[in-house]
Amino acid sequence: DHAVVTRRPHGRVFVHLGYDDVNVVGRSGDGGIDIECVFQLPMIEPPMKVACQVKRHMSPVGPSVVGDLRGRWAHRADRLVLVNVGGFTNGAREAAQEQGAKQIALVAGSDLADLMLTEGLGVRKEPVVRHELDETFFSPFSSS
Repeated sequence: DHAVVTRRPHGRVFVHLGYDDVNVVGRSGDGGIDIECVFQLPMIEPPMKVACQVKRHMSPVGPSVVGDLRGRWAHRADRLVLVNVGGFTNGAREAAQEQGAKQIALVAGSDLADLMLTEGLGVRKEPVVRHELDETFFSPFSSS
């Protein structure tokens, strides 16, 4: 049973990937979190609370965004995810993997698009017809 509180697309991605109790919050006072959900591998791990922040910045975000997310949510979630359309600076990548701190999974817009294409989520496939000249049709008329 996957529950989605809203029809907003970023929540539907988590549902499609098998997360449970997906709740898209993204409101004033949410502490910067847009999605809360639970992930569990049956018979392997206990359920993990996941908190995800979604940014729509066209340019890469830096380490301060990573630090803000960690500061607000490291003690409230088992896993942290930060999504940004424009990607991340090297400083943000280093901060997300900082030793001794809660790791943060970084997902750039291009990675999200690739995932959605691979999963067939939110995309429609349409065949393309390509027309080319058939050179063999014209070969009897060509002069050598």
